[in-house]
Amino acid sequence: GPDGALKWRFPTAGAVVASARIDATGRVLVGSRDDMLYAIGSDGALEWRYNLGSDIDAALAVAPDGTLYVGTDHGVLYAFER
Repeated sequence: GPDGALKWRFPTAGAVVASARIDATGRVLVGSRDDMLYAIGSDGALEWRYNLGSDIDAALAVAPDGTLYVGTDHGVLYAFER
């Protein structure tokens, strides 16, 4: 709320070192050092996750068409449909 109270929290099994992104649907997209890419609803509930097999340390990018781009520590760039 306007008083700065915590709305929700979502734990991951690894550190989150890069900024989260918000897509056009309001979904929060964030990568973690637990090798997982998470899509979290605006209510804090997990919508889906994907194991990329390597740490996600860089910021995510969302294209105008909704495609999500994610780079990992093992040198691979992934593209996900909205």
